[in-house]
Amino acid sequence: MNEPSEAQVKEFWEWCGFKKEAVNTFVNGKWTPTPSAGYSWRYPNGREECYPPPIDLNNLFKYAVPKVKEHYKALSTPGYYCSPMPLFEDWIYEWLFYGKDPALALFWACYKALKEVLNDKT
Repeated sequence: MNEPSEAQVKEFWEWCGFKKEAVNTFVNGKWTPTPSAGYSWRYPNGREECYPPPIDLNNLFKYAVPKVKEHYKALSTPGYYCSPMPLFEDWIYEWLFYGKDPALALFWACYKALKEVLNDKT
């Protein structure tokens, strides 16, 4: 499992409800987004931070896993339940049998679901 690129991390956390925004500066009497001043991350609860959340099991289970579950529930139809279990089997397999970092393995399992969501919308 490789470390995700900055673009993959951005895409992933935005899918989970975070927003990367230009920092607002006070210019000519009003607050204006100013990319040259840097960027901040707005969390789903409205909190603003300088960096996206770290990729750890706490954040993944708090923000990403519910989104994956929501996605698979939306794919289900009466009489047919679409399960995310194959994704989580991949995670457990990578973690237990290959000794990979469990947070990174879960990130990639959820990222795979993210790609499915993006492909469904196109």
